[in-house]
Amino acid sequence: MLSGDNGIIFDFGNVAQLTQAVIRLLSDEDARYKIGLSGLHRMASTAWENSAIAHGKVLQKLGKGKLNLRYSLPEINLFHINDMTTSFGIIQFAKINRPDILAVIH
Repeated sequence: MLSGDNGIIFDFGNVAQLTQAVIRLLSDEDARYKIGLSGLHRMASTAWENSAIAHGKVLQKLGKGKLNLRYSLPEINLFHINDMTTSFGIIQFAKINRPDILAVIH
């Protein structure tokens, strides 16, 4: 799981190793980038969309050609952009799904 550029392994409870790992991450931008990118690549197959397709293909295979997969995307809804936009620009902060104008002022 953490082989290669997927993370840094250290012995549980070993403060010295943990310290070295943290110092390496803080001082090595390239290592942080590689670990982050590797994590994104490894998790992509577990995204809901990809997981649903993989499960659908298994069911299709089990159905021996009797099941036909159909893919559909939901209609694009950009109402939240409108809610977060004022005459001045887009509000950067929100509380759950409501614009937080006060956060902008502070």
